[in-house]
Amino acid sequence: MDEKYDVVIIGGGPAGSFSAIFSSQRGKKVSLIDKNNQICKKLLLTGKGKCNLTNMNEMNEEYISKYRNGKFLINVFHQFSNIDLFNFFENNGLKLKIDTGKRVYPESENAEDVVKTIRKILDNNKVRIFLKEKVIGIKKEKDSFIIKTDKRTLISEKVVIATGGKSFPETGSEGDGFIFAHRFGHKIIKPVPALCGIEIKEEFIKNWQGINLKNVCVSAFLNNKRIGEEFGEVLFTHYGVSGPAILNLSGNISENINKGEIKIVINFKPALNEEILDRRLQREIKENSNKTLKNLFKN
Repeated sequence: MDEKYDVVIIGGGPAGSFSAIFSSQRGKKVSLIDKNNQICKKLLLTGKGKCNLTNMNEMNEEYISKYRNGKFLINVFHQFSNIDLFNFFENNGLKLKIDTGKRVYPESENAEDVVKTIRKILDNNKVRIFLKEKVIGIKKEKDSFIIKTDKRTLISEKVVIATGGKSFPETGSEGDGFIFAHRFGHKIIKPVPALCGIEIKEEFIKNWQGINLKNVCVSAFLNNKRIGEEFGEVLFTHYGVSGPAILNLSGNISENINKGEIKIVINFKPALNEEILDRRLQREIKENSNKTLKNLFKN
């Protein structure tokens, strides 16, 4: 027998889970479907397993406007802010802490505690959860949606597609949602990588692997025109560069990668002018003449 709901949510990540929680709190009969064996699988990987939930910077228009699609974010944060999120978890028994960079983590520094809290809230709100089920089709019949999985058929007044992008297939993000949305006539903007490391073609980069630079300024250029700038940490890897500053620039770089030559310029000491920096480098080299350049930068 087909199961009937007010809202069926496809995708059990944070977005889908919160959609299920708030829908059920408004008196709706809700089900949540995820192809994985647990909800929020990708969330377990965030913050190196510690789960950086949000930050406590003031979410005013000036701050938000620094980000792409800032106008959209302004409306979103007016409805549910970082303060709301902090209170939401604390009120549901998850103790949080704020580090010196105003980043918010669970007190335990364990992402599993965040997932367990979300699952507890879903259960307390009587959300019906179907795990290890893949949605194979959605169709509209009159005022209802028919959602077919590989195990059952559900009927619902509303459907929320919260399947994520295509960034991490191992966690279930394979782009299913784009297919479903496109079949219903939605225009799909081609996804590009973001919040990722950048591959560098120069061979010297391999010799710098493991070097972590703090308080540097990173600029990205397309055909010698600046397309983005970030201040923060940069980590040199075996393939190129990563770290928070690079992750924040990666979306801009991805969107322009096929439009011309992309260059990344790193200002190691943005607070110093050229003359002072030159004197300091000469002093460091003189005092550490027995060190390689790699080890000199490490220190």
